[in-house]
Amino acid sequence: MEDTSAAPEVAVVVAAYRRRRFLDGALGSVLAQTVPRESLEILALADFDDSEIHARCAREDIAYRRDPEPVIGRWLLGAIDATRAPIVAILEDDDLFAPEHVARALARFRARPDTALYRNRVSVVDEQGTPVPISRWAPIERERALDAGPIEVPADSKDAGIERLRRSGVEWLNVGTMVFRRSVLTPEIRPLIAQSICPDLSVFVAAAVAPGSMYFDEVRTTRYRHYGTSASRRAGWKQRHWEDHERFARFVRSRGPSALGRWLDARTRTLERVADAANLLDPIRAGAAPVSVRRSLRAYLGRRLRERPLDPPAAVRWGAGAVAGAYCVAPGVSRRVLLGLDRHLDLP
Repeated sequence: MEDTSAAPEVAVVVAAYRRRRFLDGALGSVLAQTVPRESLEILALADFDDSEIHARCAREDIAYRRDPEPVIGRWLLGAIDATRAPIVAILEDDDLFAPEHVARALARFRARPDTALYRNRVSVVDEQGTPVPISRWAPIERERALDAGPIEVPADSKDAGIERLRRSGVEWLNVGTMVFRRSVLTPEIRPLIAQSICPDLSVFVAAAVAPGSMYFDEVRTTRYRHYGTSASRRAGWKQRHWEDHERFARFVRSRGPSALGRWLDARTRTLERVADAANLLDPIRAGAAPVSVRRSLRAYLGRRLRERPLDPPAAVRWGAGAVAGAYCVAPGVSRRVLLGLDRHLDLP
């Protein structure tokens, strides 16, 4: 009989998609975990080949998987399927784990075998990995609702528990905060995940519709990096982000929990407006002719006038219209202002 006494408990996929420069740091943060090394199965996933990463993985008993698959969801599923531990964590290469990250999650899974998802909070670091003052964090990154302690969503009251999360502002910020049972990736949800570019949304929804409890810890053991070239600032990403939410919303409406379905519906409507604003502003960033922006602005304002003025995100919707209007009059100045704001704000 095969000896499984030393079988790894947690598979950690460190994923680098079209980006090399942060990967060494991310791998180092996984190797620095306080749990015994034999309890971890580590896989470095990239869509590129790199001899230095190959050599490091060979030295440190890390599996290396090169996969050129362009769709992030299918890319990640392939990597997860290449591991075997029953519990899975995903670390995107631009983020970091604090040394106690896995140990904290693993203690929960051992104590409560019904746990489907463990999720902690983030602390924010800059491009160099230096801590960012909390005064500069977004409200979703602060998550004040967890200041008083953890929140548990019991398996037998998912609807009420998810509604509590929604009202308190706790959601699916970053996949690096989540550790989950492999079993939540059911045959029913895998096709949706395979189409998705949003692993945080995918894991959250998979755990919410699967049997088992969800645990939201108050500790900050994921270091979430802010930097200006993040792909999430691009209009195409925002469009796909909206489309992912729409697909998952349809799936949840047919299965429940109903509170999650309502939440996703509301997020889908908001993200559709964000994507619309991004499609208006991106040509300005590229220096498009004012006459073409004027045509886009007329259509954009027509869509806004068919909505209630204060529908979320009101400031984003009307702010994008104001920038586009100013560009039609003073393109040079307006574009410089927009590019300056991009360095500090996550604008559409």
